[in-house]
Amino acid sequence: MSESDLLDIEKSIGTPLPSLLKRIYSEIANGGFGPALGLVPASSLLYTDHNSGKIVEYWPGVPCRHTSFEDRELILPLALIPIAEGGCQILLHIACFHSDFPVLEVDEDCWPEPPMNPELFTIPEEICTYFGAIISPSFNQWMADWLASTTKQSS
Repeated sequence: MSESDLLDIEKSIGTPLPSLLKRIYSEIANGGFGPALGLVPASSLLYTDHNSGKIVEYWPGVPCRHTSFEDRELILPLALIPIAEGGCQILLHIACFHSDFPVLEVDEDCWPEPPMNPELFTIPEEICTYFGAIISPSFNQWMADWLASTTKQSS
């Protein structure tokens, strides 16, 4: 994956990708390996099926797409990107609007409806937990944990 392609993705989500993720896509492979069922290809980082809809700033500093999915109203942060499939409608995401890039587990069948009081979710951690469970405090830690577990299994 070229640096130009990665810059286009960053422009689309309005924030940088984790530097380790960019190195993986540009220097190692375009997905297909890694934790869970493997990293998705870089082209899958954007929700193309949710690309219609108005861009709104539902939370301060977190641009979102106001759209619908299966007759439900959705507010999806542009910088909440899918990174790996977990099986059974579970997708793992990186919250790129958070400075630590935590990894979240999100059940796609249970996308939450927009909260009635978005002002109650004022910090990135609260926005993250609104969408799913934080399974790793950072993308780098998630990858390090996977690598450590892989190394133990092969010993």
